[in-house]
Amino acid sequence: MSTAQATAPPPDLAADKASSERILSLDVTRGLIILLMIFVNDVSSTHNVFPFLKHFYGNGMMLPDIVFGAFLFIVGMSMPLAFSKRLNNGSILQLLTHILSRSFSLILLGVLTVAGPATVKFHFITVENETLLKILPYLWSFVTYTCVLLAWHHVNTSTKRGKVISLTIRIVAGITILYLMTIYRRDDLPIQPRWWGILGLIGWAYLLCALIYLIVRNNPYFLATAVIALYAVYVLFRTGDNFLFSGAPGTPLSWTPHWNGEPLWLSFRFTGETIGSQAAITMTGILFGTAFLKNSKYSDPVKRITHALVFALVLALLGLACQPIYGINKPTATLSWCLYCSAITIVIWLFMYLLIDIYKYQKWTFLVGPAGSNPLFAYMLAPILYKLFGICDKLTSPNAYSPFSLGREIAHWFGNDVLLGNPDNLIFTQPYIGITKSIVYALFVVALTGVIAKRGFRIKL
Repeated sequence: MSTAQATAPPPDLAADKASSERILSLDVTRGLIILLMIFVNDVSSTHNVFPFLKHFYGNGMMLPDIVFGAFLFIVGMSMPLAFSKRLNNGSILQLLTHILSRSFSLILLGVLTVAGPATVKFHFITVENETLLKILPYLWSFVTYTCVLLAWHHVNTSTKRGKVISLTIRIVAGITILYLMTIYRRDDLPIQPRWWGILGLIGWAYLLCALIYLIVRNNPYFLATAVIALYAVYVLFRTGDNFLFSGAPGTPLSWTPHWNGEPLWLSFRFTGETIGSQAAITMTGILFGTAFLKNSKYSDPVKRITHALVFALVLALLGLACQPIYGINKPTATLSWCLYCSAITIVIWLFMYLLIDIYKYQKWTFLVGPAGSNPLFAYMLAPILYKLFGICDKLTSPNAYSPFSLGREIAHWFGNDVLLGNPDNLIFTQPYIGITKSIVYALFVVALTGVIAKRGFRIKL
């Protein structure tokens, strides 16, 4: 990380070397998105939180609605650079193996992280203690998330002893995850993908787009055609046309494999969003990300900035044009939502690019840089702490004295209710304590990610 002085004069844009080096603004943008994701997930539990900090379920979008779309876009944006490096250092077969392995890992993690058991059924033990019964679901999630970090961990070690220890930890964590999956119960059913989860949805988008990119490479016309085709999948899904998709709009295309006439535990559930518009966001990110390759015609910073502005403007105008058709809605991943999120992400990156890569204001990037270079660890660390707080909630009465409850209505003792107007006549309350807690929590998770990453511990799929 550069420590260039903030007072350094603006460099000659034509002399920029970012096209052949790692672009720091990409990591920082990814880190900012992770930071925002942790914040909006946490602040949603705050009592009387402001509307712009809540998901909007009608025709429109608020701050939390941008985060998932932005992350899908940044996944695609990083792909051309990452794949070009892998192809330079290995074969297509190695890259294909990497794509399949990473996609499967993300999908599995998505299923595990949203499972949330209602009960835990041990094979040879019957739990009767009421307190233990209350915390078992939280304990299951805590151990599962922790084992995920351990099973997919990567440490910088060159010694034989260190490698053996690392491999042993991976194997033990993997076996533990398999066991935890067998004792999971919800509605007396075993674990299954009721919803893919954020990581799972990213995994499907990554798989589909990576395979397409592996075929068409950096041809902008083929990439643009792929984007249009993926949006067309969404349109066909929403029409309810029996040609490809059946049922009313919003009905998923499901495939449940059978064996000897009996359905298997695994059910693949796809929608026009999963394999259509959400994947189109990632594909759009790939198309835009080809500008970062050193042989790109946009390697010159002036051209790159102009390209970004035009690209974002075109996406925003297309979003505006599509708005009357399906509206703006994140849960159903409408065309306008996808296009607006893509445009907003480009604008955020462009600001970071100017600030960090061009004008070299880089000292502050240590705040979010670690989360950008190790995003999965930061994403997984937040719920691990949540589960610990959840256990504290269950062990206290009336669940109001653990850190997890700060900012909620039950935590009035912490000053959550800020009175406005006459103290004798309560008009309404403001969620300042809860919002402050969420900001501190998000910064803490990102900072802890950085501290652990400096010790050489990362998550690598």
